[in-house]
Amino acid sequence: MANKYVGMVSFEADGRLADAVEVTPNKKEFRKRVETMSKSGYVEMRPQYGLTIKVVENNNFSENPFWEDMTNGTLVIVYTNGKREVYSRAVCLGVDHTGYSTNGEAMFTYEFMSAKPTKS
Repeated sequence: MANKYVGMVSFEADGRLADAVEVTPNKKEFRKRVETMSKSGYVEMRPQYGLTIKVVENNNFSENPFWEDMTNGTLVIVYTNGKREVYSRAVCLGVDHTGYSTNGEAMFTYEFMSAKPTKS
């Protein structure tokens, strides 16, 4: 059964719990469209996995500088039903200041790439 609806999700990176506002697995592309002069085709691609994580400035996530320097970390999503998704060999690709929350806190979006996630 898919983890489509959950009551709460916690997120940890390298064993540290983070209060993420939003955790979104990135889109996975297996094939890419190729336009030619006379027709359309496709090429096979190596799947790319990762996460996009939105956090606020005043929580533990943005206060730890190692998040931006992460090059071989482990990201774990823990669902309330006990299921876990583990993203190993995680690399932080970048950070974007995405705006402000309704409480006036600065919000940041971090993007990570990783190996294929394992589910347990």
